[in-house]
Amino acid sequence: MYKIMLVDDTDIFRRQFKRLMDFKVRNVFAIVYEARNGKEAVDIAKKSAVDVIITDIRMPVMDGIELLQEIKKLHLCTYVVLLSEFADFSSARQGIVFGAFDFIEKPVDGTKLSALFERLKTCIEERKSTEAEFLQNNTTDGTSGNIMIRNICRYIQDNVGAAVLSLDSVADRFFVNKSYLSRLFKNETGKNFVDYVTGIKIKKAKILLRERRLKIYEIAHDLGYEDEEYFSRIFKRVEGINASEYQKQV
Repeated sequence: MYKIMLVDDTDIFRRQFKRLMDFKVRNVFAIVYEARNGKEAVDIAKKSAVDVIITDIRMPVMDGIELLQEIKKLHLCTYVVLLSEFADFSSARQGIVFGAFDFIEKPVDGTKLSALFERLKTCIEERKSTEAEFLQNNTTDGTSGNIMIRNICRYIQDNVGAAVLSLDSVADRFFVNKSYLSRLFKNETGKNFVDYVTGIKIKKAKILLRERRLKIYEIAHDLGYEDEEYFSRIFKRVEGINASEYQKQV
């Protein structure tokens, strides 16, 4: 069951929206959290994992566009759908630029909503499948039975989008001397720490490029690279071709 957070400042609309979800959809998706504005939604998302956020654009305190930007910045949820009235179409299109999955117009049409959920279901399942494959192929990645190194590898994979994923920060997190960790990591994985992290980021980038859902600069940002050109240079150094060429070939 995929978890949805519905964000709208009107209680009546939230009740109406839930009634529009047909029986087939309810077997796959469930609205488990509700919020009245973007700030409430961010607070919930920081504490509880959600698969989809559906949010109105016009709200007090923090509107839907601001919520979308905060969610993307903090990597709290991959799929954000914007609810928009006709007058909000320019804002809704702006939201797509910021990484919204889609936007639907108010008043919400049940048929269009069902189609949206079908697309969400397909995308979520494909993403989970590729991520499962990614983790299966990279969990140990050549490591021996050293439990700490396996845990560190898992930590790197789980935080692959972190802008700061350095030897210093990981050593501090696992309460180990960084020089000792550097030697142990190379002995156990056959790679130095920086090369391992870079390899994981590029493998993740290839998954995202195959999905064709995000622009290259968005992929770079999601992987912790603030500079798209730097990301492109790293990708080409590892893969032999740049990211746009790779995407054309797959």
